[in-house]
Amino acid sequence: MTSDWPLLLAGPIVRRVEPKLVSVWVALRDACDVELSLWEGELTSTSDAGQLLVTNRTPFATQTEVSIRGGANLHIALVTWEGDDTKKLKDGTLYSYNVKLTPKSGGGASDLSSLNLLKTDLNSQPPVLALGYTDKKLPTFVTVPDDLLKLKIAHGSCRKTFGVGEDALAFLDTLIKDNRTSVDKRPQQLVMTGDQIYADEVAEMLLPAINAVGQDLIGKADNGLPHEHLLLPMPDDETRFWPANLEHFPAARRQRLTQVAARFTSGSAKSHLLSLGEFFAMYLMVWSNVLWPDQLTDKATLYPDEIDNPPPTHQLHTPLDKLAGAKKAYEGRKQKTEQFRKALPGVRRVLANISTYMIMDDHEVTDDWYLTDQWRHLVLQTGLGRYVIGNALIAYGVFQAWGNDPKAFKQGKNQAFLTQVQALYPATPTPPETTDTRHGSLQSLLGLVADPTDQPDNFVRWYYSVPGPKHQMIVLDTRNWRKGRSLYSPPGLIEKGVLEQQIAQTSRPEGKEVTFVVSAVPVLGLPTIEEALQPAYALKLDVMREFKRRKLDKSPPDGDTDEQTKQKLELIGAAGKDPEPWSFDPYAMENLFQRLAGHERIVFLSGDVHYALSAVADYWQKTNNALTPKARFVQLTSSAFKNIEADLLAIASSPAGQVIFDKLEAPLERLIWNEDDPAPVSAPSGKRLSAHYRARLDESPVLVGPGGWPRDTVVNRAPDRAWRFRLARDGRPDSERPEAIRHLPLAQDFDPNGDRSARVKTYNDMLVRHQATLTKNDPRLVLFDSNVGVVGLEREDSLTLTAAAIDQLAADAGLSEAVIDGLRGLQDRPILEENFRAVLKAHLGLHHGLSVQDLDTIKARTTRTDNVLAVRHQLYATHPEKRDKAEVYTQQLISLGLTSEAAPAIIGAASE
Repeated sequence: MTSDWPLLLAGPIVRRVEPKLVSVWVALRDACDVELSLWEGELTSTSDAGQLLVTNRTPFATQTEVSIRGGANLHIALVTWEGDDTKKLKDGTLYSYNVKLTPKSGGGASDLSSLNLLKTDLNSQPPVLALGYTDKKLPTFVTVPDDLLKLKIAHGSCRKTFGVGEDALAFLDTLIKDNRTSVDKRPQQLVMTGDQIYADEVAEMLLPAINAVGQDLIGKADNGLPHEHLLLPMPDDETRFWPANLEHFPAARRQRLTQVAARFTSGSAKSHLLSLGEFFAMYLMVWSNVLWPDQLTDKATLYPDEIDNPPPTHQLHTPLDKLAGAKKAYEGRKQKTEQFRKALPGVRRVLANISTYMIMDDHEVTDDWYLTDQWRHLVLQTGLGRYVIGNALIAYGVFQAWGNDPKAFKQGKNQAFLTQVQALYPATPTPPETTDTRHGSLQSLLGLVADPTDQPDNFVRWYYSVPGPKHQMIVLDTRNWRKGRSLYSPPGLIEKGVLEQQIAQTSRPEGKEVTFVVSAVPVLGLPTIEEALQPAYALKLDVMREFKRRKLDKSPPDGDTDEQTKQKLELIGAAGKDPEPWSFDPYAMENLFQRLAGHERIVFLSGDVHYALSAVADYWQKTNNALTPKARFVQLTSSAFKNIEADLLAIASSPAGQVIFDKLEAPLERLIWNEDDPAPVSAPSGKRLSAHYRARLDESPVLVGPGGWPRDTVVNRAPDRAWRFRLARDGRPDSERPEAIRHLPLAQDFDPNGDRSARVKTYNDMLVRHQATLTKNDPRLVLFDSNVGVVGLEREDSLTLTAAAIDQLAADAGLSEAVIDGLRGLQDRPILEENFRAVLKAHLGLHHGLSVQDLDTIKARTTRTDNVLAVRHQLYATHPEKRDKAEVYTQQLISLGLTSEAAPAIIGAASE
């Protein structure tokens, strides 16, 4: 019963904050006037619990907005205060706020105090954590400081209700609580880089509640049927509108429906969201515990032995006898879903206390959304596919995108979007055919066309930017503007013409020291996965698909036509390869680098991949016929909030797994020529280049690596650009890392001719240490546990070993030839002082037996550069045995200064 619902369904969520703008988002049961009040500093209410806020302090500013209609029982407000030159927020300052709700239908007003949201009560239903962290205190946010070294940005992605692991978004709750009044230590911004919901991977025991809430949000007729319907073609070619309820679209049985009727390729779509009400309800449930059911739906209800008088839509649903695997996994998913629910009070409090920016990835819609041009074309040919994608984007627009850039939704296509959303389900119900016409208009506005890059100005725009006192943030839309080189090829994540719109400036604005760029998919990914594992997996899928096709020719499965099944297998094969790293279309990746290079210091914030890491790429550009350093790209990836890849975790997080990643310390490099004519590279006299290189040299721009060429290959002209990629590592001593992941101390030296019992004990201690190391997490490079990243900037000293310094060490330091050869591999490479010893050990290897004195001797011969701007990436995670506290499990410090290293060059090339 909606009468049992509280007025405030979700929120408040602090969204965009600038000196002259503050916006706060709320979701409501009733249409309301929503008033936002702001105070500088902390504010404590003097009223009793359950009463309106009482204070003798005058607000710094107030603003009232009217909520917009999403359905009969869903009204959404983004109340936005705009200041001016005479009245604006101070940089690096804490502000308190209150939200007051006055129903349009009459009755008394409510606010955060009267709604009992300023008092912790874990025994209430649902449980509440005081939004101000201390009873009677208002929630707060902190503006970005004008001192770049005090900037703190939290980021992460991928929260699945039944995902493996703790909910890392809730880790920020403790971080804010412990630093609530410190504007320097508390994160000022939160960037959520995608998969804020999982529309395809929905816990089946939660979907009945999602569907029921969704029906109530949109509204029901007097006969109890929902106003919302889904247009669905049946196998007998009859196309009808069907009520969007569980009778016609049951939980746990939607896999076949989404693949056949919508051409979706998610392999985990058993309870895929379909209706707009379901998408709305899902957002409310991942951000708030208000509408969760007392009990999740039981197994017997979800997996009946048979269904009496099933409606015609069941022809398209997964047969009951195919659900044994899902039924077996029920208890595990239920346990993880309950775990998700328990973290929601902390998650709600986090979102109420930090300025939050969001961008979508694929799971907000469906796995593989717009994966390739072929996927797009086939799915958008289906009515159900267009309808579900439209519903997903409507929900994304009002729940996520609106708050990112409120001013953008006051004009043009974005304003038209909000207007049409309010008219979709008006107060006076209309026939499904009328709603379908309105929905079709929204689909057109949302770019559900074969190729939106042909007419990009005709659609809603989701990309945006956020200025800061000393930095700027550019948030890219990498899903809607893709363009492949063919129907089947890996996509360029942003078509070049649209990229120029998303990144409007080709140089860093005056006064800004760093440019943050948000890309849901990492720009600089983990080469082990992108360059080795994914291609190997793609080969496996191709082989499996061919066997399936051969079997299909002999015996087509029941229920699909031969042609439908062939198309489905073709799609699944392509989608399973997941060909969407930036590196899979190197030309699109080069477009991005070239567009951003003028910003000089660029930090990418990304998620998506269900692991966390830090990496760097140095970028050179031709000046006066020689390559000179132009930019440094730093990749910071934090993922997943709650969706651990459990199969990878045990191996990849072990010391052995990290050693494999550590081998990637050897750099990856690329050379680029803008044009292929005249030939930039020629074969040595009397030889012919391989077919691979001939093909690369025959396409503009020319993109090649420095290795694998014949000796004395001729470089005819200097490259126009080049880059070199490396992973960053955690250089902290073991003693400074969380206790749960520290290795046991090394055994002390002993006299091999001494006491026998001492020798035995030492050998035993070593064996114990080795055994413990095999089972210990050691995320020096890549973190696979649930995690959230926090980014800060510092000024550090940088050390460089010159050729002359290495020659001196070779002459008089008493170091072995192996050590000297290793040092030459570090020649001219700038290394932050904090990382110096760790880089030496990683590069040279402990087997060289370097002593503390040797390390000090090497360090003493370095050239020092003072005051280099660096970025510190701290990744918070928990250990299975210490889930009550998140600690910094992985930490990297990376220089943002331009490199002094020589640019990449073709190995073994003859003189130009």
